[in-house]
Amino acid sequence: MMEKGGAGVAVAELSVGGKIYRLPCAAEQEPHLQQLCRVFEARAAEIGGALGDIGADVLFLAAGLSFIEEMSALADASGETESLRQIAALETQVAGLIEKAAARIEAITSEIDAST
Repeated sequence: MMEKGGAGVAVAELSVGGKIYRLPCAAEQEPHLQQLCRVFEARAAEIGGALGDIGADVLFLAAGLSFIEEMSALADASGETESLRQIAALETQVAGLIEKAAARIEAITSEIDAST
């Protein structure tokens, strides 16, 4: 449910664990915030199930930290992928340089053989 806040700001009502949180936002953001809230609530429920009754504040902190950890792992994997792409590009460049050097050595060897 969306309410209007001051100065053209809307207020989304988000439910996590049966409690309603009011979050100022642009009107078009509400569906996205609702989806994010469902994902967050599922993660919080998963953590709450594993850790038991730890209180809402600690549960929210744990859920937030788990998302940050996941994002960090994805960023690391993305960095590894980029590094592998760069290594492949460098290998291609080195292979080209080796081919050029081999052709040059072959040409020099041919010149030496022709002059003797």
